[in-house]
Amino acid sequence: MRAAIRRTLPALLVLFIPACLGAAPLRFDPARMIPVDEIKEGMKGVARTVFTGDKIEEFDVEVLGVIRHSSSDGDLILVHCLGDRLAHTGIAAGMSGSPVYLGGRLAGAIALGWPFSKDAIAGVTPIEQMIRVTEVTDSSRRRELEVESPRSGERMTPLPLLARLSGRSPQLEALADSLVPELRGRVHFMDGGSAGTLPGRGSAADLVPGAAMGIGLVRGDLEMAAVGTVTWRDGDQVLCFGHPLFSAGSISLPLTTAYVHTILSSELSSFKVASTGAVVGALTEDRTYAVRGHLGEAADQIPVTLELSDEDGLRRDYHYFVARHHGLAPSLVGLALADALSSTAGGIGRLSMPYSAVIHFAGGRTLRWQDQPATTPNASPATDIARDVSARLSFLMNNPWHEERVDSVRVVARIDAGSRWVSLESAWIESGRVRAGQRLGVGARLRSDRGGTFVETFTIDLPRHMPAGRYKLVVGDADARFEAERLRAPGALRAQSLEQGLELLSIRGTHAAIYAVLYSEDTGFSARGRELPALPGAAMAAMEESRQSGGVQAVKARRWAEAVKYMAQTVVGAMELNFNVESEAP
Repeated sequence: MRAAIRRTLPALLVLFIPACLGAAPLRFDPARMIPVDEIKEGMKGVARTVFTGDKIEEFDVEVLGVIRHSSSDGDLILVHCLGDRLAHTGIAAGMSGSPVYLGGRLAGAIALGWPFSKDAIAGVTPIEQMIRVTEVTDSSRRRELEVESPRSGERMTPLPLLARLSGRSPQLEALADSLVPELRGRVHFMDGGSAGTLPGRGSAADLVPGAAMGIGLVRGDLEMAAVGTVTWRDGDQVLCFGHPLFSAGSISLPLTTAYVHTILSSELSSFKVASTGAVVGALTEDRTYAVRGHLGEAADQIPVTLELSDEDGLRRDYHYFVARHHGLAPSLVGLALADALSSTAGGIGRLSMPYSAVIHFAGGRTLRWQDQPATTPNASPATDIARDVSARLSFLMNNPWHEERVDSVRVVARIDAGSRWVSLESAWIESGRVRAGQRLGVGARLRSDRGGTFVETFTIDLPRHMPAGRYKLVVGDADARFEAERLRAPGALRAQSLEQGLELLSIRGTHAAIYAVLYSEDTGFSARGRELPALPGAAMAAMEESRQSGGVQAVKARRWAEAVKYMAQTVVGAMELNFNVESEAP
């Protein structure tokens, strides 16, 4: 039985962690496990899960049948879960992994259900399949993630991923929905008001079949964790869920105990209200039919630090440990930053947030930048910073050339209350006659968000060798400058190496500045992300041939000069000035 919709998340790529490959394989034990071929309609048994606290309870189940080839390479056991408690709540999010026993032998894990179902009918992933998928290695270092989305209760789908979310911002769930799209539509969030953390509660000995368990995605000043149930334990290894977390393959995430406060009944989908407890190991594999963890292992996470101060000098430090996952880490880092920034600045109507950031990665190298987003009609400084850090981190972790290990992320920000942004109202050149080689004056009239206007002037040096002709001057903010470059020479902004990509990131500029860039309408080419200078006719013809075969890209205009005027305020807006340039005077 296939899930209703399959969609690809192109950014969700995964890190291959060789340490996981040394794990001892799990084996199917016919003395303690029952194969699918022996399971018949009408068989009765029990399942185990935690309804409240950390006490494992049993409930009766009856087999309704076995659905062969419910997916491309697997079967599904259909069971009716019995008892007054299940009759009221149905199958709840957080029960994923609850082991089902037939004749005293383990059949598999409760993993699927129907939204809006009036009966406690569950899909059980056979234990054979759960064990089998842990025996395979990743086919490549990275692969795209496919997730299954439920569709109006028409088909049986994996139980919603139960995620505990606890932070500082009252808009945290909305921020998660906006900044972590990988989870949208497939996660039931418990906010901090309904669940917290119990860091000292539980131990590795508690993670036995039927026990509640957690998987940490973010820990520290923001807590985000998935909650499920242990299906099987073999020594220091545990199998859980009966479905994937993110289908990430080899991975490294903290494995915790969990405490269930209650189950909330819902017509759509009931869910456990739970808190995560002590970290007792690491999740090492996230496969199609199961996740596997190793007790006693330490997860490999990315440390993130935010130093946030206000105009009075009061400083708050925030610390996070984020899942080292190529696709999720950038989004989760962005969410952690947005949570702290928006909660601290939430009561301030107009503000700016000057900040600097550094990402430390392989070999002691760093990516550094600074900017100054401000409150505008179309922007929020907190989410602007979050998205910017997330985008740069995503480039590092998902670059197509070679694997880069991110060692840490550090952001230093300041909240400046009050009017901090201006819009460009008009611009002009301060010369009626323009010659090559001269210093050209540029004026800009800016309007404050409070309504007043003022003028800023600066100069741009024109090259002596530029030919006479028609030119265009783009005056405006950092976004307009980058967009002008993208339209002018799109190929030049497509990095062909990691070093080139880092160089492009470093020239994105700051929003606390006015830029003036001079262009002519000369056409040309770029190859391997590098713009080529003016070429003779024969070379141009050869380049045109290469362009048609995909070797190079066309350049629609030539950049001659650039100037920047740094400002105390964030600048918004842009305009173009067209004028003629005469040859340099003899």
